Amino acid sequence: MTQRVFVDANVLASRTLLDWLHHLRENNEGMFQLHSTCDVFVEALRVSRKRNPRAPGSLLEDRLKKIRYVIDETIDDFPGNGPFTGTDDGDYHVHAAATASRADMILTNNDPADITQTPDDEPYEIITADDFFMLVIESNPHCLLPATRNQFAYWSSRGAGQLDDKLIKADCPQFAKEVRRALSRLAFEL
Repeated sequence: MTQRVFVDANVLASRTLLDWLHHLRENNEGMFQLHSTCDVFVEALRVSRKRNPRAPGSLLEDRLKKIRYVIDETIDDFPGNGPFTGTDDGDYHVHAAATASRADMILTNNDPADITQTPDDEPYEIITADDFFMLVIESNPHCLLPATRNQFAYWSSRGAGQLDDKLIKADCPQFAKEVRRALSRLAFEL
């Protein structure tokens, strides 16, 4: 059964996490659908601008294009007055939209208590990017090598750093370890 995954801004704001989300989705057709809101897009773009205050306008346009490409459905409406037990009112919209979209999971690197203090009472599970990526490759171990191959081809042509180092910086140490193994296997193909 296809899992409905609501994606939070802190995942979409990270180029590393966004790229891996794209490649894992491409190599796992039908395993999961990605959902989010315009509120989340705006938040992700604000973070991107804050990290790069002097970048050209095309930076945000490119990021928004990438986000819209990876997201399967934009949730247009959700209630503004529903029950909320989270500790961060700024995350009410995440809870409300995830509930309205019948999400099975919320993909976020936030503290789960920001979104709900009663996780057992919610219709969704809160999962970090690291745990989600691990869940995907544990469900389909054959997807990691092609996803890593595509990432390596793209980033090595741009002289970027190691894929696994970028994942560690993005708080995905378990997944970074698996990518490191995949990179070792790819080295034998070259």
